[in-house]
Amino acid sequence: MRKITGKQLAAVQSLYAKSSRSAGDEPDPRAARLAWAASIVGRAVSSFSDLSSEEAATLIDSLKRETGQTVTANPERKRAVRSARAENVAVFATADDLRTVHLWREGLGWSLEQLDAWLASSHSPTRGRKLLTRAACRATVTALRAMVRRRSTAKPAA
Repeated sequence: MRKITGKQLAAVQSLYAKSSRSAGDEPDPRAARLAWAASIVGRAVSSFSDLSSEEAATLIDSLKRETGQTVTANPERKRAVRSARAENVAVFATADDLRTVHLWREGLGWSLEQLDAWLASSHSPTRGRKLLTRAACRATVTALRAMVRRRSTAKPAA
């Protein structure tokens, strides 16, 4: 596990200062900042310097979303995905991949049970397999997107 880089530390501190979280009315702003970080990374944080590089990336992404900035993919993650494709290795789905699937599910107005039933059917792109890989999530999103578009362009029954 790699430690937080200097650039990441500066980014976390800068983005936190820009966020609505640093309103300035906290009795102990440092404690509030560390409590917020702990709630995101899921463990006690005594200093931003103690964060891993991955945890810092999670905090940066969270703060960017909160401040309305675009979240860019980690170049190292992109390299890992390209490398895995070259070696024909499955890349596990991320929380963002699954979140995208559920956004499109909600666009159809489906419950989780309806999505699970469809995924288990022979009509789904996964043909009964779970959404464990990025490829399965991408194929599912493509199919759900097509269903949403078909539904929105369908003519109402007369």
